[in-house]
Amino acid sequence: MSMLRVGIDVGGTFTDIVAVGATRVTRGKVPSTPGNPAEGVVAACELIAAELGLALADFLARVDRFGLGTTVVTNVLATRTGLRLGLVTTRGFEDLIPLARGNRVSEDGWLLLPPPLVERVRIVGVRERVNRDGTMLEAVDATDVAVAAKVLVDAERVDAVVVSLLWSFRNPANERAVRAAIAAEYPDLPVVLGSDLAPVIREYERTQFALLNAYVGGALDWLDPLAAKLREAGIAVPIVLTHSSGGA
Repeated sequence: MSMLRVGIDVGGTFTDIVAVGATRVTRGKVPSTPGNPAEGVVAACELIAAELGLALADFLARVDRFGLGTTVVTNVLATRTGLRLGLVTTRGFEDLIPLARGNRVSEDGWLLLPPPLVERVRIVGVRERVNRDGTMLEAVDATDVAVAAKVLVDAERVDAVVVSLLWSFRNPANERAVRAAIAAEYPDLPVVLGSDLAPVIREYERTQFALLNAYVGGALDWLDPLAAKLREAGIAVPIVLTHSSGGA
């Protein structure tokens, strides 16, 4: 029994699949299911299984590599349909994201900057400070965080909160304390830490990484249920997700 390598691309309109065996390459295309992209992936597998004259379970049992690529996250960014975000940062640095790197627009005026992922009104500062060597100069106050969270959640109605503080890549204790304080008040609210995603110098870049991750939060929530469904159906290998860098 020859094994199969399967590659699937989930787009906004169609889900494409190719299965490569020892002597045969089989391709197929089905409509994507934006409400739950996993359904389109399973439908694509069923289509190829039928093409090969196999039941779905028999087809999946022969798969020794299952690669998956998707533009779902990219589409969220392109259509600006991500989550409504709030940002908690070090007090006094609330304008870091609006100011960005301060690059000037061309004199021709043709460059239109994209709208920000988080509006200035949804950026709040808390008292805290970590030194550049990671020394704790001022621990964050949970009460201060609770007030900030109340503004973001109750007044601004955010769907998720990003926490990005100065020098947190050296010492993430204050960021973690902010997350714990927010969780105590709003346990179901997603909180993303800059120090978790990009523990590198440069607070602007670190914050943008976290904002992007939070903005597309939920776009790939269907992956774990898909993996579980495929395992139940007979697949023995994990899903290998294609990265935008070309790796997997």
